[in-house]
Amino acid sequence: MSNNSSPHNLRVENRPVSALKPDPKNARLHGNRQIKMLVRTIEAVGFNAPILIDLGGNVIAGHARLEAAKQLKMQEVPTICLEHLTEAQIVAFKIADNRIAELSVWDDALLAEQLQALADMELDFNVEATGFTVGEIDLRIEREADNENDPADEPAPMRQGPAITKLGDLWLLDRHRLDCGNALEEESYHALMKDRHAAMAMTDPPFNISVADIGGLGAIKHREFAMASGEMSKLEFTTFLTQACTM
Repeated sequence: MSNNSSPHNLRVENRPVSALKPDPKNARLHGNRQIKMLVRTIEAVGFNAPILIDLGGNVIAGHARLEAAKQLKMQEVPTICLEHLTEAQIVAFKIADNRIAELSVWDDALLAEQLQALADMELDFNVEATGFTVGEIDLRIEREADNENDPADEPAPMRQGPAITKLGDLWLLDRHRLDCGNALEEESYHALMKDRHAAMAMTDPPFNISVADIGGLGAIKHREFAMASGEMSKLEFTTFLTQACTM
């Protein structure tokens, strides 16, 4: 089996749009809205992402870009021929090229910052060339501005004085029950559930790091206890998580 992880000499070559053949079995669908956005982007910044093809001119990746080029009545587009791939590898790449892109997420704060910077500039193109409408851009900028000043993000002040509750206390809050217990002990669950079964459990295991370990951000505010202070060794922490997750 050949090692395809090594770099190949990929060459960008302009080819006639009419010579490129879309894959009739392409599983990724491209709606009119996406194509219109691509047209707007190409008009603003140019055709900067080559279409990937095989030796026969069949499109491997870039179907939406090819359709946008047709709507713009472009005669040629940049292409890269992936002649080193086998037929099976081409199919795998087609799927991975689209699927892996779906797994990324936006850093909302950085995106809003960059959109704000564009909005403040005197552009010679429409800001919607970013793929976001003006309404979406305004909403993201406004949302991040609100988040920066959200008082709910401020940590609650530490209560001074003795603790109100102690280990073993069970609080009855209308239809809810709150148990002050050890999540590693089976008795805690019996006290909390009263022989009933839960439909869902949401847990927040400790990360075994101290505030100092995460840059002294001061985001963790509680009385000290071993499981939250990063005092467990790797073996102790593994044993702790194993026991907690099998309860």
